[in-house]
Amino acid sequence: MKRIIKNILHHWYLYVFASVSTTAVVVMTTNAINRPINEETISIFVGSCGSSNTKLYNKLLEDKPSYLRQIRINSAVYFNSDFGYLYTAFGKGESDLVIIPESVIVDDVVKYYYTPLNESYMNSKLGEVTYYTPSDMDTPYGVLIRTKGDTSSNLIAYSNETHDENYYAFLYKKSFHAGENNKVEHDTAIKFIETIKNYK
Repeated sequence: MKRIIKNILHHWYLYVFASVSTTAVVVMTTNAINRPINEETISIFVGSCGSSNTKLYNKLLEDKPSYLRQIRINSAVYFNSDFGYLYTAFGKGESDLVIIPESVIVDDVVKYYYTPLNESYMNSKLGEVTYYTPSDMDTPYGVLIRTKGDTSSNLIAYSNETHDENYYAFLYKKSFHAGENNKVEHDTAIKFIETIKNYK
């Protein structure tokens, strides 16, 4: 018994390390098991005149399909100096659905990150809509969801006293929620476009 106590006292740091390591492994494993997989999470980025996501989140939650476990929304004020960083970190290449005003659209970015839209398929889901088409292409990539001067919706802070523009929605080319555009089962991003576009 004395030998055991002596070993514990002499090598106490090993026991502490083993205990901490075991706890860390259990926590990481539990988190990995419970974390929503890509198909169960939809990410949305909004560049607008405001940074509050609460109203948008609550509205989309009403239309959330059963397979979806998580809705993540990041937003940035598009005329602030940190917009470029936030758009890169959370928008293009990171979000399934991106909503931005016309002035920050760059055609090379659109063609690289976003999926070309199947026009007949999108029309069947949204009705007749106006599209954004890069200047050197015939294929549409974005959907007009708000026209400059329209004051019928305050779901997103589209305008303020000095800024007012057309807004377009784009779908990430690797999204699991873009329906037939990406040859995937779920079309939740398109349903969310419809919800946002038609909100009054």
